[in-house]
Amino acid sequence: MFGQTQVTRMFQLSKLETVDEAVAKLLEFAEYPKIFRWFQWPTALVVFVAHADSPDSGAVYVYDR
Repeated sequence: MFGQTQVTRMFQLSKLETVDEAVAKLLEFAEYPKIFRWFQWPTALVVFVAHADSPDSGAVYVYDR
């Protein structure tokens, strides 16, 4: 059903940074993909993204506050 899964820490955020700042850094890192879904909880944020040139594949990013 799913391909190979890989987990990589991309960058460390300080406790002073907001969710908006975290997402801005993520979008810059991922070269501004399209966000398909965004789930936010008090302690985490999960973002599902894909690029316009490859809508069949994508990535899931997790921000653990």
